[in-house]
Formats: sequence, C-alpha cells, structure tokens
Amino acid sequence: MDSDLTRELTLDGNAMGGLLFEIFGVEMTAAAGSCQGCGAVEAVGALLVHDRGPGTVARCPHCASVLLRVVRRTDALLVDLRGLRWLEVPFSPAAE
Repeated sequence: MDSDLTRELTLDGNAMGGLLFEIFGVEMTAAAGSCQGCGAVEAVGALLVHDRGPGTVARCPHCASVLLRVVRRTDALLVDLRGLRWLEVPFSPAAE
C-alpha cells in the first residue's frame, strides 16, 4: 500500500463528507470510530479513502484495514461498516 501510485490516489476522509451526510444526515468527518483490526480511534476525516473503484473504501490510517465501504446502485446505497468496532455519530439534541 506504500507505492507512489497508491499514495497519489488516496484521499483523506473529508472526501467522503458529502456521501456520509447523504447516509447519516449529519456532518460525519469529525465522527470518531474504532478500527476492528488494530483498535485505533480516529476521526472519519483522518481515514484513507479510495474512490476510484466501483465504490468508496475507507481504510484505517494505522493498519490499513478496511473500515467502511459504500457502493451506489441506481436504487440504493450499500453501506458496509463491519471494519468498525463502533462509530460515534455526532448530533444536536432537538430543541424543546
């Protein structure tokens, strides 16, 4: 994963901001998650993102494990979060 081409094609997690907002309905780049592989905790904005394939893949910046995948079909978004132990989604409590 350390080739020059791989580094050139890798984005940070902020590149997924719009896609994740579409899924969760809140700003997600500051959301924290824990890697299932190594246990590291990082903000989504710090993940390593590859979006040149049939979907978008985010990897752990510490161990390169795949944390999440999103594939857009014509009728749905397929979301795979199995690489995350947990994901802390920020939200603002509704005003009463």
